[in-house]
Order: sequence, then structure tokens, then C-alpha cells
Amino acid sequence: MEFSFLLTKQCILLNFLLLVLMLPRCCSDKADYGSAQLNSSDKDDETGPDSKKLSQDYSYDPNFVAPNFGPVTAVCVDKLNNLHVMYRRSRIWDASTFDGQNRFVDIQQGPIKEDVIYTLDRETGAVLKAWGKNFFYLPHGLTVDENNNAFVTDVAMHQVFKFALNVSTEHPVLTLGEAFKPGQRNRFCKPTSVAVLADGTFFVADGYCNSRIVQYTKEGNYLRHWGESSISGEAVHPAPEGKFFIPHALTLIQEANKVPLLCVADRENGRVQCFNANTQTFVTQFHNPIIGARIFSVAYAKNKLFVVNGPEYTNNDVSGYVIDVDTAKVTSKFDIDDAKGGLANPHDLSVTPDAMEIFVAELDPQRLVKFVYTNGTNKVIRKNIASILQRDENGITIQHDATLILVTAMVFSFCIMAAGIVVLNMKRRRSRGCFQESRKSHGWERPKSKRGQQFKLSNILNRKEGFLELDQEASDDEHTSSSSGKLLGKKSESPLLSEELA
Repeated sequence: MEFSFLLTKQCILLNFLLLVLMLPRCCSDKADYGSAQLNSSDKDDETGPDSKKLSQDYSYDPNFVAPNFGPVTAVCVDKLNNLHVMYRRSRIWDASTFDGQNRFVDIQQGPIKEDVIYTLDRETGAVLKAWGKNFFYLPHGLTVDENNNAFVTDVAMHQVFKFALNVSTEHPVLTLGEAFKPGQRNRFCKPTSVAVLADGTFFVADGYCNSRIVQYTKEGNYLRHWGESSISGEAVHPAPEGKFFIPHALTLIQEANKVPLLCVADRENGRVQCFNANTQTFVTQFHNPIIGARIFSVAYAKNKLFVVNGPEYTNNDVSGYVIDVDTAKVTSKFDIDDAKGGLANPHDLSVTPDAMEIFVAELDPQRLVKFVYTNGTNKVIRKNIASILQRDENGITIQHDATLILVTAMVFSFCIMAAGIVVLNMKRRRSRGCFQESRKSHGWERPKSKRGQQFKLSNILNRKEGFLELDQEASDDEHTSSSSGKLLGKKSESPLLSEELA
């Protein structure tokens, strides 16, 4: 019985160590998002920023081919993993689109006659649903909340619309702002984006002219606003906190036992500012010369911020980047191989809740691009066992702590199985008269054997009695071949810094 005691003791110690590792992650109630403001990366002072040294944990997926209906202005993956994308069709935003008072010039041409919002298959890009014809003039931002409400901003109309997709896609249930009349107070001036809290309260980024964030109740009643314009594009010297130079995109960080954060892509200041969503006070910002002086969009998933920058007159790569929220460090980047066109003018991005897939909307070239988490293998993972285990029937994921719990359960199960095998073997030996029972003995009493022979658990596991041999050729892995695909357009030879990139 000595071996049984030692085996049980080792199993208990192993499970205890796993629980100790797991408790700090599972039981912490601290609202710790990392307070460091990142203004430079490691060793940048000596060698300068170099994004080529970053790992590329996400790879371009050539099997996803979205339809080309003109400039892709927005993309949104909702909480149920539905993919929504918005196009501008034939509308182009250039220097002649607005007059000196930010008024849309071509009202007489009427709204866009075709559908502009599409629900696509996340795997293939096939169209599943379309709506929005004869309504929008120059759509900009799209957000679909957890109650299946779609919020759309239109910079030409200076308005924000809320559509209850379960009710109607033709008539909004809420309209904010006054059509084609820019302003403040109850008006907007080229609003860009919307973010919605779980209770229905929402924020509007307003936008190109007013440089502020406005908060509303679920019913659309004004609550408060904050922010003002700043003129600062220097990547290594961020502008003052709470000031914006085009708040271009919004995302929310909502985690259990943590203060909800509203994070703003402060486009021309090249940073992401995060505020307490309850009090609107500044909390932290993320800023790095590797990314550059312009950040067009931001999304959040699994304790990471995902951003895309834009073209500028520097050597910074136009790419997507991943930022660790706790450490504020840029951990990896994602881009298309240069031979396939590369990212050129990304305008928006969205990430699945499990952080396994990224979708990037580009204005020129006009395309929607998909990236898949590959852990740097550069090979598209079609079916990832870990992501399947983490996904419930509603498509909402559970915490990564489940992996540690699973390992603990497996170890515990192995200990029980080993103990059962030991007991079974003891009974068999008693029946054959080979086991000498002693109340004082706590070790294994072996029958007559060769001198020096030690007990081995593998000897018991390999016994043919009562066990079937495992099929070593069986595998749970599914291998799928990925065909090559072509992208539309190619990377711009010179960066476009006009309002077309709005």
C-alpha cells in the first residue's frame, strides 16, 4: 500500500498547485486595466520603432471573399457572431462633398438607391441579408448591440439612427440630430461611431467637427457630453487627456468585476483614450510610435485592443496591431502579404468575441478582409478545438480560465483511474493468493519475483485482462485544404490624407 499512498499524495499535491495558480485569476475583483501609458516600446530609444519585429499571430484568410459594393466604411461582429458590413456604394467623400460650414453639398442627388448594409457568412463572405436602400446619403459607422439593434451614423445627414432589426429595417425606432444641419446642442456635426452598454445606454462620437463624446439613455434622452478639440499629431507627445482630434471609433471593455471602460480611437492624435463609462473620467491611454500618428479604429476582445492605423508621410507600416490591455504593450500585428496588396486604407475593424477572427473594412481598395488566429503559424486554422470548447450555444465565449479548470479535472480523473486500477489489481492478486494482507503494511507486497524488480504502473496498464488496446491511428484533428484567393486592388503608392479617408 506504500505505492498507493505515494501516488495519492502526488496527485493531491499536483491538484493543489493547479488550484493555487487558478485562484488569483478566478477570484480577483480588482478593476485593474493597467495604468501605464505606453509612449514607446522596449528599446525604441536605442533602435527606433520597428513593427517588423512583432509576431504575426493572425493570418489573412483567402477563403473569405466578400462582395464588392463600393467603399467599405464599417464592419461589426455582434455578440452572437453575426457579421454585418456597410458600404457606401458609389458615394465618394472628397474635398467637394461639404462646404465651408460642413453642410453636405449634393442633397439633390437623393439617398443611395441600393442596399448599403449586409449580413454576411463569416466563413465564406456570402450574402445572407441586405437592407438600407433609399435612406442613407453618406453612412459612416455601424454598431449592432446585444439586443439586435443597429445604430448607424451618417456624416452627410449629421444624424444617428437606431433600427430594431427584429421589427423593421425600413424605419428607425430612434433618430437623433437634425437632417443636413450640422451644429451642437441637439445636433451633431459628422458623427462617426456608437457604442452601447449592456443596459442600453449609448455613446456617440461626434466626430469631425465637435470632437466630443455624447451619452444618451436607452430611450435617446441626452445625459451628458465631454471632450473638446485638440491639435496634436505628434506620436511621442500625446495631446492632453480628454481632448480629441477626430474621435473616429468607439469600443467598450465590459468585464465582470471591473469598471466598464469606453475607449476612443483618437484618430489624428494616434492614440486610444479610455474613460470610466460610469463617471466619464479619464483612466488610461494607449499610444506607441510603432503604430504611428493615426489610429482609425479600435475593437476589444479577450483583454486585448485591436487597432488599425492609416497612411501618413512616415515609414510606419499600414497594418493592424494588437495591444495587451494590462501591460499596454503592442504584442503583435496583422497584415496581408505585400504580394497580395497589403492593407492600404483601413477604415474600421471588428473582432469576434473569442478573438479568433478579425475583419477589416477598407475604403480604397474597396474590400473587406478577414484574418484568423493562427498563433504565428501562417496557416489558417479552420476548426480550433480550444475555440470550440470555449463557445456555448449562443456563440458567447467563456473565460480562458476554463482551460486551467479542464487540466485540473483531467489530472484528478487520472488519479481516480490509477487508484481504481490499483484496487482492481489488489483484488485479483488476493483471489490468486499472491497478495499478503497485513494490517500494519501500507506498501505493495509483491509475490516472488526476480531480485531488484521494481513496481511499474505501466505493467498494470499493459495487462491484457479487462482492457482493449487503443487505436494509435485514430485522430480528432480535421485537416482542410485552403485554396488561394486574390484580393481586389493593391497598396497605394502614395498615402491619401484627404477627407476621403474619413
